Amino acid sequence: MSKTDKDINALLRSKRLRIDEGRYSKTLSILRVRHDSSDLSDLSEEELRTVAWKKEWCVRFLREASNIEERWQPRRTLEDFGVFVEIHRDAMVVS
Repeated sequence: MSKTDKDINALLRSKRLRIDEGRYSKTLSILRVRHDSSDLSDLSEEELRTVAWKKEWCVRFLREASNIEERWQPRRTLEDFGVFVEIHRDAMVVS
């Protein structure tokens, strides 16, 4: 079903339509990160663990931020980063 500009504007004003700017470009960024082929062979084992740990935090944050079925979706703000860390701190314990 197609809508006119007038119909779309009315839906936006009545808050019956929401536009998530950048939604598809964010998903594309996540896919690009998954297929990254950077050469990390010159890093020490400790540095590799640090990179893997930081990557895991980023992947989890981006996954939750892009999941429209979640009650809360973190935004890229310092406040939301802090809330996200508090929520997931126990799940990210290094063994």
